[in-house]
Amino acid sequence: MKNKIKQLEEELHEQCVLNGKGSEREANLLGKVERLERENAALRTAAVEVCAIARVWVTVWGDKLSPDTVKRFAELEKQILKNTQP
Repeated sequence: MKNKIKQLEEELHEQCVLNGKGSEREANLLGKVERLERENAALRTAAVEVCAIARVWVTVWGDKLSPDTVKRFAELEKQILKNTQP
């Protein structure tokens, strides 16, 4: 009976250690997700700003660009702005 109790205590201790490692890993992953979300938000903001600048450039100099170039810009702009919605 003492051996069984000792075995169960060791198993319980091992499980506690594993649970602690799992919690630590989860906390690290949550921190990584938060950091990536902040980086993503910054990139979205930058993408919108780049689109605004490019839109001005196309508006001013559009007559110097080929219709295909203007069309491609409009497609990319639409895709970028669609993907930056919060």
